[in-house]
Amino acid sequence: LGECDPHGAKPCCNQATGWCGCGFEFCECQSCISFAPSLIQSPSLSQNNAGGICKDNGAGLPGLWEPATRQSEDGNADIRSKGEDNVAVLVLARLDSLAETRKVARLLRGLRSCKWLAQRNAPVFLLHDHHLVPPCAGPAGLQSDECSALLGFWGPSLHLVNVSSSFKAPAAFQSLSGVKGFPLSYAVMCEFWATAVFQLREVQGLKYFLRLDADATITCEASAKDAFDILKSHQAHYGYYVLGRDEAYVSAGFLEHLRTYLTSEEGRHDANVKRSLGVHQVVIDNSTAPVFYNNFEVVDVAFFSSRPVQMYTQAVLQSEGIYHNRWGDGVIRYGQLLAGSARVVCLDGLYAY
Repeated sequence: LGECDPHGAKPCCNQATGWCGCGFEFCECQSCISFAPSLIQSPSLSQNNAGGICKDNGAGLPGLWEPATRQSEDGNADIRSKGEDNVAVLVLARLDSLAETRKVARLLRGLRSCKWLAQRNAPVFLLHDHHLVPPCAGPAGLQSDECSALLGFWGPSLHLVNVSSSFKAPAAFQSLSGVKGFPLSYAVMCEFWATAVFQLREVQGLKYFLRLDADATITCEASAKDAFDILKSHQAHYGYYVLGRDEAYVSAGFLEHLRTYLTSEEGRHDANVKRSLGVHQVVIDNSTAPVFYNNFEVVDVAFFSSRPVQMYTQAVLQSEGIYHNRWGDGVIRYGQLLAGSARVVCLDGLYAY
């Protein structure tokens, strides 16, 4: 594979066309990748940055995010955003190759356009499960000049979180090469977002988190509303941008399991579930499972940590549907929200994603 000249006037490639260029259609689209050595300007790198990407390096982007820190009970720094509610951005990323790291760099560049996140000084946690590729693997990590040149200079706002201990299949399934045509790591990822993420120390202290996938892009207009405020004002537990139907071959048995659980003694925990079951009966009687496209989602941590949701999630894990039938975290989200009688709000159209 060829690369565009990282120091030239056209440092980005639109992989759909194969052409090098500059601007959104080459640097920030879904199929785009940048080979530029730096994506945003930083004071410490200005000597090496020579005008930056497209000679418009960071123009119009908000300043550095500087989340507040305090000492936690275990003596570690507790990273906090500004405001009444503690929030964060979570990105599950592979950082074991330069190509994968550049995908994260593209996501981070777009994220800086979301001024409502900058105003909150929301920390960004890069959750990784592989060895880091140089230059971010050195002793200075994200704060090194070389890593900052690749990911952009974020100061204390960007954090690496090694989730290797939480990102592995149960022993009974570790010998599998894949599930329903998907690699085993995909099923592990589904289990991670369905349950393990809520056990992370960095997540347990949050009110909300915004989840983004590393191979995505997001941009916000200057007038874009604060997604966390939208959830709070609607007293909602979940924000999403698309609700659809999953493929039948990867959701086999899911709706039957959901119906059985909701009508069981464990599922009938209060009258709200009975009302929800009545409203959604036509939905869960369908042959294909509802699925949230949750590579963009805004999550109320306390709701997903609540007893009704945790009881349902444990029932899903005990069914082994993730590893036998490749139930995805998007359909499991639907079941979790129904089991917990959640309020949800659609965020479609508010952000370019």
